[in-house]
Amino acid sequence: MGTEIRIAEVTKKYGDKTIIPNLSLTIRSGEFFTLLGPSGCGKTTLLRMIAGFNTIEAGSIYFDDKSINAIPPYLRNIGMVFQSYAIFPHMSVRKNVEYGLRQRKLDKKTIREWSDSIMETVKITEYADRSPNQLSGGQQQRVALARAIVIRPTVLLMDEPLSNLDAKLRIEMRSAIHDVQKEVGITTVYVTHDQEEALAISDRIAVMNQGEIQQVGTPVELYHRPANTFVATFVGTSTVFDAVFQGNDGDAFVVIDGQLRVKVDHLRSGIADSEALKVSVRPEEFIPVRDPQQTNVLKGVVKSCVFLGKYLNYEVQLTSGRMIEMSQPASGIRDYFKEGEEIALTVDCERINVFDGAGSVNLIREEG
Repeated sequence: MGTEIRIAEVTKKYGDKTIIPNLSLTIRSGEFFTLLGPSGCGKTTLLRMIAGFNTIEAGSIYFDDKSINAIPPYLRNIGMVFQSYAIFPHMSVRKNVEYGLRQRKLDKKTIREWSDSIMETVKITEYADRSPNQLSGGQQQRVALARAIVIRPTVLLMDEPLSNLDAKLRIEMRSAIHDVQKEVGITTVYVTHDQEEALAISDRIAVMNQGEIQQVGTPVELYHRPANTFVATFVGTSTVFDAVFQGNDGDAFVVIDGQLRVKVDHLRSGIADSEALKVSVRPEEFIPVRDPQQTNVLKGVVKSCVFLGKYLNYEVQLTSGRMIEMSQPASGIRDYFKEGEEIALTVDCERINVFDGAGSVNLIREEG
């Protein structure tokens, strides 16, 4: 059973500069929770506060109902996996994995049983007698993971553990980490700036910017209903347009980029006629129109077309001069737009997101 982590109104300062202002967050027992954001947003600082490596200027952090503010890092019973593998080069794989257990002065039988079990879980049993320099990067990261988990911590903290691996190994290792975490059931806090990694591995994600949490939600919630334009553009790809609200006999419309007028049935009430809005559209939410005579569209020219197997990805320059990204399923060998071809676009009005003029509040009303 995992541990609930409750962060209550914590503040972190370096001198006169506030890095994290009055942040509150609850991480559920046993979940894989990711802190996602650009470099310098405060995610690693927050992780180090949970670990006890950074001081807290205000607020409290709790493991279940127990405040850990005054508990030193070595007594918090946490496992930590770093960006660098930080495994001992002079020790075998087995001795690396057993290190924390020996520090806790457990008996030899327990040390052997626990280390054998975790090496089997992370699939490094066959490397037990090898030295770290005989292992690949992915294998070394598995050793670091085993060493962190074998001590049976209440919380596992991971600080960009895959950033030193190549693209193929990152995909392989994120699946391995996810599978091990679910098998062990430990509450895990994972830091990354890689949005794809976060979407693939997490139960829930907190998107951070400038020390503040912009949104907490499942990967599906963050991708399909971002809370603001920062989340819309950071998690996945979105084009954000200026738009204007129009109300007509109880119907709600948004006029996108001064050209495309679309009906949106699920907007919140209280929006004033002609109010300035922002609309975000993901590449797959653009709908190409083959009829050159159709009006009420965004018009442009295809600047590039990239075939990516299951779908085609386009760069389109609109008549306004703006470049946008559009994608569509690759349904046939001739069913695509050529470079230089004129194109007309509308949007999927059920999937686009509409925000207030500042881009800070999503105005879509979720049904049911």
